[in-house]
Amino acid sequence: MAGSVEASRKILRQLSHHSASSDGSDSAVAEEVDLLSNVYFDELDVAHSESGAIVLKFHITPSTADDKDKQFVSLDLAITLPHKYPNVRPEFCFSQSRGLSDAHLRGIAEGLRYKAAEYEGTPMIYELVEYAKECLTDNNRPCGQCAVCQFEFEETDDFTKTVCYHYFHLSCLERYVEFFWRQEEERRRSQEDMDLMLRKKPKQLECPVCREEIAADAACLEAIQESSDSQTTDALEFEPSRALRAWQAEMAVLLGRQRERGGVIDPTQQDNVIDETWVSTVPVKIESSKPVTETDSPNHASGCKSRPQLHDLQRQRE
Repeated sequence: MAGSVEASRKILRQLSHHSASSDGSDSAVAEEVDLLSNVYFDELDVAHSESGAIVLKFHITPSTADDKDKQFVSLDLAITLPHKYPNVRPEFCFSQSRGLSDAHLRGIAEGLRYKAAEYEGTPMIYELVEYAKECLTDNNRPCGQCAVCQFEFEETDDFTKTVCYHYFHLSCLERYVEFFWRQEEERRRSQEDMDLMLRKKPKQLECPVCREEIAADAACLEAIQESSDSQTTDALEFEPSRALRAWQAEMAVLLGRQRERGGVIDPTQQDNVIDETWVSTVPVKIESSKPVTETDSPNHASGCKSRPQLHDLQRQRE
């Protein structure tokens, strides 16, 4: 099998480096697609568009000697072959990416366009896919934040990913897994009889981002703990910067001024305060020398019924 793959790779390289190697016929394109399928088999899906053009859908990952646990980024690349390919450059688009920033994606797209122009007139798909794979190998670190602590990933951080390509510091994932199983144990104890009665399946460990089930048994947790124990706890300690301390001092002064002026309301104290000016449990009867009719009401024009004014209620209580 390995010999067949290498032979296919060699043929594809030869085809892409000889300008007169392809006449653009259907048989030549079909031969190229067959060779690509032999090289990428489970990473390639061949489809057709509504116009009948061939669409090659690649799932590209970094070159890590087939060690999937070390593949931290991925890219789904769709390449459409026009009817006059390879004399006409193919079209491509990114349908999904994991762990790659927008800047990385723009760089890969620019490089693919340059490669397509360089190999125009020859079977070029192999060169395009290998270029994208090299880009992912060179940037095989996730961009963004840990989904638990929300801190950016640093060069020296030890991190891992789930099968759904979400990224965590090892120590953060350890705490999440411990918390998840502790909650599950408490739920099981409180609802054990009901679960048995309803025959519910035990809840599986879920990704904290997308809730997809992830595999993490006791052995997995132990491996995570061993890896996180090797890290120093200094990375978990937060040290405020000088700018942050200055901002906190400024906000403290502002909060003091607001309290002095009564601009800060304490909900716990406010619940115990009853303003007797606004609350009355004594029935109030308003006497008037002239009966009040709807036409005399100042609110008649707006269609509202007349209501006693606050100063009348206060005078009546006095």
